[in-house]
Amino acid sequence: MTDNIDDIVSVQISRETTAVAQDSFGIVMILGTHKVFNDRLRYYESLAEMAEDGFSSSMKEYVAAAALFGQTPRVETVAIGRRSVDDASVTVSTVTPSTAYTVTINGVACTYTSAGSGDDATAIGEGLESAINAASTTNSWGLTATNTTGTIAIVQAVEDTAWSLSVGARLTITAYTASADIQDDLDAIQNFESNWYGLVYTGRTSQEVQDVAEWVEANKKIFGTASADADILDAAETGDIAYILKTANYSRTFVLYHQLAATTYPEAAWFGRRFPFAPGSGTWAFKNLGGVTVSNLTTNERTNAFAKNANTFESRGGASITMEGWMASGEFIDVMRGLDWLESIIQVNVYSRLVNLPKVPFTDAGVTIIESEVRRALDLAVVQGVLANDPAYTVTAPLVADVSSQDKANRNLPDVNFTATLAGAIHHVTINGSVSV
Repeated sequence: MTDNIDDIVSVQISRETTAVAQDSFGIVMILGTHKVFNDRLRYYESLAEMAEDGFSSSMKEYVAAAALFGQTPRVETVAIGRRSVDDASVTVSTVTPSTAYTVTINGVACTYTSAGSGDDATAIGEGLESAINAASTTNSWGLTATNTTGTIAIVQAVEDTAWSLSVGARLTITAYTASADIQDDLDAIQNFESNWYGLVYTGRTSQEVQDVAEWVEANKKIFGTASADADILDAAETGDIAYILKTANYSRTFVLYHQLAATTYPEAAWFGRRFPFAPGSGTWAFKNLGGVTVSNLTTNERTNAFAKNANTFESRGGASITMEGWMASGEFIDVMRGLDWLESIIQVNVYSRLVNLPKVPFTDAGVTIIESEVRRALDLAVVQGVLANDPAYTVTAPLVADVSSQDKANRNLPDVNFTATLAGAIHHVTINGSVSV
């Protein structure tokens, strides 16, 4: 999204439906708990770039990115966000004599070489403990390493201090301790870099998902999550994440039921399937997801999931497709993305005129300039399929003579309004026919 210009050009679009860098609307941020880099967020154009930076193929962020990039056509860029990680644990996974063991912190290699014989995991851990503590003192990292039978706990003295961590062969990062408040993490990422729109979180705990959903509701992003909780398929259950988010009426979060959601990220694949296309240009239903297995649901299970506004990925009529394409509130995903985009482009269009012209005079001619930029955005919205062309949209703006002297003195143009109709999409069809002899 663009830098904040709300105080200069304020745009509010209300949704009356039942049931500024524009590129950001095609970028997904995958939020994870890792120590690959110090920054709050980095952009990648391929899995190879992520691997080069230190993401292994088994890491959750890599798995989610693989699902995102694995669609045709594919997104050009993925953003990887980092939660604040205070502590980490590294474990000696393989003991080999006369071998270098390396833990890299902030780009500095902390190495211990095992003895030709006699060193076990505990001894190697002790050697790494000493190397890490020495490097921390030399570089003023504020980190303390403590070894326990081959598992080295690395703890920082000051919370929310940025540091990176990677390990060499025969070592495994076995645990991270993330900050207590994921919303604080999202605020920090947003302040660092806000040019992304979709959000995937690698965690699956109910409370964290709820916290992320609450955050996106106030920050004009959209969040997708997936769940393998069979309670979603049971009408009598009310503790599952789909029911909870529906009850909260969240219109910026969607839930995808998938039986493999605990270890895979089908929601990332769904983002990857839709984000290469312009907002409003297509529905999120009836889409095949590359590399994602279908869920085998009974009619009753499907009905129960839909009743909680959960989406599914199933084989229907011989095709593997997503169903239904809605947010937890029941609003459709394409509607929310399309209206967010429309709000942004109106704002950017008008702001660009204010910035690039010597001035926009407070005359009827100046008002027409503003009105024309609104119309230009609405015309594009019709072309992209966000808005219908029948009935046509309307735009009204005040005559300068009708604007109060106070608004004129404050150089504030009020009451530029438009009405429009969503183009919508057809998801279900009823056909009645008769045949006679």
